[in-house]
Amino acid sequence: MFGEGFVPAIGGGSLWGYPAHGLNGTIAAAGTMYVPFYYYGLNAVAYNALAPGGGPTFKMTISLNSAQPNNGSLVCTLMVENIASSLVLTLAASTGAGIYSVSSPQIIIAEGNRLVIRLVNNSATLASAQIGACGLSQGLS
Repeated sequence: MFGEGFVPAIGGGSLWGYPAHGLNGTIAAAGTMYVPFYYYGLNAVAYNALAPGGGPTFKMTISLNSAQPNNGSLVCTLMVENIASSLVLTLAASTGAGIYSVSSPQIIIAEGNRLVIRLVNNSATLASAQIGACGLSQGLS
C-alpha cells in the first residue's frame, strides 16, 4: 500500500522512513543546499517529497563524512510546505565525521505535506563537511 520504506512499528501503528543521501557533496561557504528525500546528491532547489500520511516526526538524522570547518556551524532544518519547521539540528563548528540526529520537538505532519531537509553552512570562508546519508522517520496515524 505504501511502497518501500514502510515497516510496522512496535506497539501497533506504522513508521515511515524518508531516505536521502548527499553523496559526499559539500555546501559552499555561507551557502544553502537541500537534501531531497528519495534523491541522491545535494540540490540548490528544494525538491519536495509528499508525506504518505499524517502523524508525528520521530527523528531527523544526518551523517557527516568529514569535519565541519572550525569557523561556522551547519544547520539542518526540516522544511514542511517550504517553511522552516521547529525540527532543527545544529552541528557546531569543528563537529567531526559521524552520525547525528534530533528527535525533539516532535512536529505533526499532515498527509500530502511537502518535505525536504535544508542545510545552511555558516562558515563564511570554507565549504561544509561532506554530507552523507540523511533521513527522517515519521509515525503514521
